[in-house]
Amino acid sequence: MHRRIRIAVVVAMIGMLSACSPAPRFDPAPAPVPTPAATEISGDVSSAPESFVVRTADTEVRLAPSEWSVDDDSGTDEVEPPGLGSPDEIFVFVPIAGWYLSATQYGGEVAHDCLGPTVEPEIEDLGSGWTAIRPTGPAGDYAIELSASSGPGTGPFSPLGTMTATVQLTTTEDAEQLPEATAWMSLVSETDTGLEAGDLSIELRSLYPMPAEVSAAVTITAAGGAVATFEPEPTGGCLDLSFFLVVPFTETAAVAELGDLPYAYDVELVIDGETYTGTAQYSGGDPLVQFEFDRPLP
Repeated sequence: MHRRIRIAVVVAMIGMLSACSPAPRFDPAPAPVPTPAATEISGDVSSAPESFVVRTADTEVRLAPSEWSVDDDSGTDEVEPPGLGSPDEIFVFVPIAGWYLSATQYGGEVAHDCLGPTVEPEIEDLGSGWTAIRPTGPAGDYAIELSASSGPGTGPFSPLGTMTATVQLTTTEDAEQLPEATAWMSLVSETDTGLEAGDLSIELRSLYPMPAEVSAAVTITAAGGAVATFEPEPTGGCLDLSFFLVVPFTETAAVAELGDLPYAYDVELVIDGETYTGTAQYSGGDPLVQFEFDRPLP
């Protein structure tokens, strides 16, 4: 009787240890995951506790994470994102039981917001650790950042943590239209004591592809006819599809003394050699106003 109890305890402990360990299997995969003949290794798959498996119809890639944190083990690795060609969908296996996968799609050849649109690809959980990802957005080059996480609802024996990696691909057809490009400006605002000038900030939204060169000349005209002119400079950074040009408030403070509202804003915006002429007006309230242009922005 005691021997049977000991055997039962050992079997139970083995089962618990297996549950605590990452699940190493990724075959047989559920339909419609393909079984490609070619296999590639991307990055040092031995440096992290686990790696992603990414499949297209032609190739399977064992992809080392560029960053991971699994229980007490964490690290980073410079992994060159593998190019997957132009697949309509990719299939990703997360080898840790109980973890879920999310993905963000970035325009451009690397995962960087400044290079193009950030969109959410279509994601379908296929079960058994597999996820189908279908790129969206206008046709072009994209990087898809994969992020696996223990997340909410993780089982008691699943390790906690995250791991990320990136792949590159190209889409050949427009799958989603982006919003129309717009330009906005803020400069003066009303306060209890009168007008106050802040930074002159122009935000160009939903530009795609992101321009290589942008310049602007702005004229501010008060109701009485007093005028000030500025040439805002690109900040060198961007957020998603927004591009910024700024004149610091230390140079614009005197604008608040031009006179009464409304203030007319006129801009000549040059984007990759093409000039767009826009107008806006600030009459009080929210300092952020939208330009109307003589023709659509790119």
